[in-house]
Amino acid sequence: MRKKQLGGWAGRRLGKGFTLIEVVVVLTLLGIMAAVVVPAVRELSARSPSAEAAEPVLALIRSTRSAALSRAGRVTLRLDPSRATYRVESDSDGTTIILQQGTLPLPTGATLTGDQPRLVLNFHRDGTANGDSIAVVTRDDAVMISVNRWSGEPHVH
Repeated sequence: MRKKQLGGWAGRRLGKGFTLIEVVVVLTLLGIMAAVVVPAVRELSARSPSAEAAEPVLALIRSTRSAALSRAGRVTLRLDPSRATYRVESDSDGTTIILQQGTLPLPTGATLTGDQPRLVLNFHRDGTANGDSIAVVTRDDAVMISVNRWSGEPHVH
């Protein structure tokens, strides 16, 4: 029995080239790589001295939120902007436990300022927080760190 041969372009491969599937896979991979690389490059180029100085504050806020999630309870960050000192404490059965305290390692010339003499952030067991903000000021510029009350995540503006 003889097999029926397809006619036209479907029956033969015309020269060398790429199939549609190969092109789609390559374009998809390029799109994924661009989605990862472009924001990272943009962030590196947009780093200001104040944004660099804000890193210890961001790390402290993130670790406080993480402590609230891991302890499944309220954890409070108390920050004194004038001295750059902080205390992280947990309320457990009416007893306050100090989890961490110290001075923020800010670069020389960097200062913290806020609306209040002290910044108090309460993180709840689901990661949410009472939203607040604090400014990091250097000789050249300033950035604002705000805490989203619904997610508890800090953001630099």
